[in-house]
Amino acid sequence: MGNREAVSKYRKKMISLAGSRMFSGDAVKTCRKCGEQKPLADFFVERRSPDGKQSQCKKCNVAKTMAWRIKPENKEKFAANCAAWAKANPVKIAATKKRSRLKRYGLTLEAMADMAVQQENKCAICKSPAEIEQYGTLAIDHCHATGAVRGLLCQMCNKALGQFYDSPALLRAAADYVERHSAKNN
Repeated sequence: MGNREAVSKYRKKMISLAGSRMFSGDAVKTCRKCGEQKPLADFFVERRSPDGKQSQCKKCNVAKTMAWRIKPENKEKFAANCAAWAKANPVKIAATKKRSRLKRYGLTLEAMADMAVQQENKCAICKSPAEIEQYGTLAIDHCHATGAVRGLLCQMCNKALGQFYDSPALLRAAADYVERHSAKNN
């Protein structure tokens, strides 16, 4: 009998001893660290454990992890591990960034797709198509005072608005300046 089979056999035995109570909604477990009895939902999954849960509750587990991370000798290890994971998982990183960006502005994927369709997948200011490499993906433009989403802009237009502090007066002055000087040169 291999190790995997032995673990499986042991787990089955423990489950049968615990009965169905382990998997009912009122199942509880005592945390090895804090000693409190908590519902199984308060424990992370551990496949090798007989009950399928870790021995420490989530709160104690997170505290232990954070204490490890802040130690000076572990900071570099943690940063290196994060960088290696990010490099190996660029699709997951992009998806996470997109989800957090949408959540920040209270949008869903469907709402953003609708906005892109309404704008014909072009920047709301310069009308450049989103597919052009130099413009990148369309950015979610929002009012910094209210947080309200205004539309989708290419990266260049979004950055330009930011440089002018979203001020219509500054933008008009800049447009007048460019027009004045382009008239002199023509």
